[in-house]
Amino acid sequence: MNLKVKLCVVSLLLCFLPIKVNGDDEIGNFFLTLQWPFSYCNVHHPDKLTCFRPVPGDFKIHGLWPVYRNGFWPINCPARKLEEQMLKNKKEDIAMEWQALEPRGGGRDYSNLKFWKHEWEKHGSCSKMEEPLSYFLKAIELKKKLKGLNVFLDRSGIKPGGTRFTPKKLIEIIEKNYKVKVNLRCNFNYADKTVPQLIEIRFCFNPKFDLSSCKPITADKCGCGGEEKEILLPDETSLSDKNTERDEKDEL
Repeated sequence: MNLKVKLCVVSLLLCFLPIKVNGDDEIGNFFLTLQWPFSYCNVHHPDKLTCFRPVPGDFKIHGLWPVYRNGFWPINCPARKLEEQMLKNKKEDIAMEWQALEPRGGGRDYSNLKFWKHEWEKHGSCSKMEEPLSYFLKAIELKKKLKGLNVFLDRSGIKPGGTRFTPKKLIEIIEKNYKVKVNLRCNFNYADKTVPQLIEIRFCFNPKFDLSSCKPITADKCGCGGEEKEILLPDETSLSDKNTERDEKDEL
C-alpha cells in the first residue's frame, strides 16, 4: 500500500472516529433517582413480574447517574468489574436503601448483587469514582440528605393509596422543603390505565454533591401527562397476589 492510499485510509477512519472536545466528559451533575416500589411492581402483568415481599413502602434508590456538562448521559465506561468482596461488610447497609425489587435469577441477596453490578457497570463506571463501594456509599449518603421526604409528602396530603395530586403540586412541595426543583417520571398500573402513577423522583446534585435544581422536563414528556394532570402514589392494594408471591428465601 503506497503512502497516498494509506493517507486516504487514515482520513476515512478519522471521519468515523468520535472527536473529543475539551471538557465534554466533565460531569455537570448527578441524578439520584428514587423509585416508588409499588409503581414498579404493579406495572407489568402479574405473570411477567413478581416482586419480593414485603414490598417496601418508601422510596428506594434506583441509581446514581452522572450527566456531562454537555447534556450527554455516559454509560458503560471502562472501569473495574464489581466483585462481591469489594463491598466488604456494607452489603446490608446498601440493601437497606438500594435493593432489587424482583428476582434476577435468584433470591434477594443474589438479585441485589446482580442489580448493583448492572448499575455500577452502566452508570457508576462513568462517575469518576474508582471504587464501586465509594459509589454505592455516596448514593446512600445523598439519600440521607433527603431525610423526611415521606413525611413532607404525607403532611401535604400526598399519601399512598387513592389520593390524587398534580405533578405541579408535588414539585412545589419538594421545592418548598429542599429549595430545589426535581424531575418526575410516571407510569401506569397494569390493571388501571386511566390515572398515571408516580414511579420516580429524580434529585440533582452538582459535582461537589450539593443538592441543586434539575433542568426542567415538562410533565407530559415523563409519562405524567402534564403539570395539572392528576396522578397518584399507589399502595399495596394495587398489587395482585401474584405480584408478591415470592418470599425472601435465597435461590443460589
